[in-house]
Amino acid sequence: MDKLILRSRVYISLYYVAFYFAMIGLFALSIYSLMKTLSPYEPDYQDLLQSPGVTMRPNVYGEEGIEVFYNISNEKSYEGIVKSLCKFLSGDED
Repeated sequence: MDKLILRSRVYISLYYVAFYFAMIGLFALSIYSLMKTLSPYEPDYQDLLQSPGVTMRPNVYGEEGIEVFYNISNEKSYEGIVKSLCKFLSGDED
């Protein structure tokens, strides 16, 4: 009777070892096939958001964007920037 219990436990243990090896093999195969489809040199997903990251900011600049271009010899090119900075900084005096 003792040999029968020992033999059944060995068979059950071998079954589970084979089962887990098969599961590990399937997982490794799926990861391998996923990695073969991805290119490290080309992005696979591109978002259409203007500001990437966790947070979003309102687009208050419109089509001009945040970049500031001006000509130092033309006062009209930076006059709007100076006015908006003065307006922004005057709010701190309150």
